[in-house]
Amino acid sequence: MISPIIAVAFLLAGSAYDEPAAPLRRTAPDYPVKCVKSDERPARRQEVVVVYDVTSDGLPENVRVRTSTDPCFEDVAIAAIRGATFSPRRSNGKTVKQEDLETTFTFVLEAPAGETLVSDFDARPVKRIPPRYPERCMSGARSTEVVVVEFDVNEAGKTENVTVIDSTNRCLETSAKTSVAGWIYTPKTVGGVPVRRTGVQTAITFQLSGGGVSPSPEDDVRRTVWFKLSRIRSALLKERAPATILEDLAALETEYGDKFTRAETTAFLQLRGGAKIMAGDYAGALDDLRVAIRGPINDAETRSAIEKTIGQLEAALGVPPAPTPPAEADEEIPKTE
Repeated sequence: MISPIIAVAFLLAGSAYDEPAAPLRRTAPDYPVKCVKSDERPARRQEVVVVYDVTSDGLPENVRVRTSTDPCFEDVAIAAIRGATFSPRRSNGKTVKQEDLETTFTFVLEAPAGETLVSDFDARPVKRIPPRYPERCMSGARSTEVVVVEFDVNEAGKTENVTVIDSTNRCLETSAKTSVAGWIYTPKTVGGVPVRRTGVQTAITFQLSGGGVSPSPEDDVRRTVWFKLSRIRSALLKERAPATILEDLAALETEYGDKFTRAETTAFLQLRGGAKIMAGDYAGALDDLRVAIRGPINDAETRSAIEKTIGQLEAALGVPPAPTPPAEADEEIPKTE
């Protein structure tokens, strides 16, 4: 029996899984000799917070100082980051650029002058799973919405006291807070001892686009298309009449089909394939899903479910399996018929 409820849960809010960049090699700078002034008593502890991006090759760029207690220490802190290497951020198995990483250098003066302790580093993300985009929040939402949250990272690396400090859409705040509550960090350390890091802030962006594809400049079109696709998906999952679902899909394609992005085409074909299975049109469903599997499907479970359904359809129809090469970023998805 071929299940009509195939994997049609297309992505609406970024990647399904995000593994942040992490340092591979980084040397803590010594306490700068030039900053020890003989004519006055220097402060025993100085701190520099450095912000930077990590490229998809794991190299730091756009290194800059966010705050410091003494400008004299900024150059060595910047040099320490520029000389570091990182494992790049991975989003759905692909290496991508990550922006606005933060490292705190704490310089501690000991006697005799010039000897220092190893610098301490700020809390660093280990696991951050983006929030889901609630379907109830799509109606009336803009193509891009942002929720800014603040939280603490405790000594075990878990987030606490998650609060929203600003947002463009209140409907998305609960989803953002729920996501951040499950994030895991390497805790901040002072003298090698884990300590609480308070006041961490991050901005979470919700986009009404799928599969990691950037929003189209035609924001109103993108919002409308994805909202209608989500409504059709809900009808399919509730096993509504397939004829009605196919009519709704046909109407959507007539109005917006020539403007579909690759991700929207892929989601559309998944939905139409499911509806055709419900209607008993196995051959038509197989044609749709064979095209959909070549599109930008970033979720491994979704891809696996579609591949399994294709295999069931091929077996039911007695046709040989077709090769399903992995989708390429610049691959053109054929227009639907």
